[in-house]
Amino acid sequence: MLPEIKLSVLKLQHQSPIFSDDDILYMYNVLEESNISDQDIRKKHVEMLKTKASIKATNESQIKVATCMTCGRAVSGKVEVFCLLNKERFKGSIYCYEHQKPHI
Repeated sequence: MLPEIKLSVLKLQHQSPIFSDDDILYMYNVLEESNISDQDIRKKHVEMLKTKASIKATNESQIKVATCMTCGRAVSGKVEVFCLLNKERFKGSIYCYEHQKPHI
């Protein structure tokens, strides 16, 4: 509902259309191209987003830096999510980029 209110306010503030037909077509095409139509990829994408949200909530509640299982070096959130999403490959452990190679 909030976007509708903002759009209504914008319409009141501007007498001419906010977006041209070309602008709208461009935005539509960008969204259409970004859409994930393959169901397997979409499922993995949703799983990754949920994992990211879960990890973010966990990190915010307890400030803990993920570390490599082999060398103990801190890893980025992206590396952590990647390792956790690839359960078969890493068995739930987190590895820095250098130590992921032996698990290929």
